[in-house]
Amino acid sequence: MVVRGSQIRRVVFTLDGKVARTLTKPNSGSRYVLTVNPNRLSRGIHRILANTTFSSQSKTPPRALRVTFSRCARGAVSAPPNFTG
Repeated sequence: MVVRGSQIRRVVFTLDGKVARTLTKPNSGSRYVLTVNPNRLSRGIHRILANTTFSSQSKTPPRALRVTFSRCARGAVSAPPNFTG
């Protein structure tokens, strides 16, 4: 998930309700980035929430950005039939 903007003081990323990372400075150029490897997550729906706090000079209220994604189960692979003839 990527957050871009000006006068951002802090971004708190939560993954499924647990704090995954807190950033006070951009970590990828001018962007605040949280990289998620879905292979490490269980199957099903997952939610990422980025709570963004701005500096007091900007007079911008805090914002919450949401992303929902799902990890699917692998398809069943059937073996070819054994040769019987």
